[in-house]
Amino acid sequence: MKALEILLAVDKICRKHGIKYWLGSGTLLGAVRHGGFIPWDDDLDIDMTETDFKKFESIVSKGGFESDLNLVLQTHKTDPEYYAMHAKVRNEDFPIEDIFGIDVDYKYRGVFIDIFHLRKSSYILNRFFSYSGKIFDKISTIRGWNGGRRVLLKVYHGLVNECFIGCIARIADKKCSVYYEWMGSRWKPSPRNPVDLFPLKEMSFEGHSFFVPANPDAYLKGMYGDYMKLPNLDKLRKHTLL
Repeated sequence: MKALEILLAVDKICRKHGIKYWLGSGTLLGAVRHGGFIPWDDDLDIDMTETDFKKFESIVSKGGFESDLNLVLQTHKTDPEYYAMHAKVRNEDFPIEDIFGIDVDYKYRGVFIDIFHLRKSSYILNRFFSYSGKIFDKISTIRGWNGGRRVLLKVYHGLVNECFIGCIARIADKKCSVYYEWMGSRWKPSPRNPVDLFPLKEMSFEGHSFFVPANPDAYLKGMYGDYMKLPNLDKLRKHTLL
């Protein structure tokens, strides 16, 4: 339940400062279908818009998390070897390992929750952006070439993600009307329509109240299809080693 403690701390600071977030992806699915964690899922996800994430980032960088937990916000700014396009909030008192070794060079490696900060974009663009994430994953898991891998990640991030994709994403944010993950998802792009997101409402997750989209059914159908149908557990994979 260490990840739940992080989520409660994030919820507290977001409520205090008027930052809009909501349970997302498998965490929202767990809230709707199980009333809490999906029994075989090992992470927690929340969404927020890029505007709210920048506010969250600014507050945390100046005043911390206002919590007794040893929490850190992990982004490329706070951890130069972390190149993921989403952020993490980690509790550094409880270290874990990524099962594929992606975190081998990270500064922060504690148990975490994911924060996906969203910008407005299009399905086609996010489908295109997703290939960058997949290439990044491949580079990150190269073994036996540590120095070269780190240089390659740095160059790829600067030239492709920041300059090329970042420029396109910023233009799309001004022209499009539907939210997607910042710079695309590694999986099938999942649109978040503002009419399905706002106004946010609250829902119970593991006995605590958290914000969720206005229409969780539309959100989950857009991401998973028939989300009440249980998956084939033999095809699932864990992300981390505790």
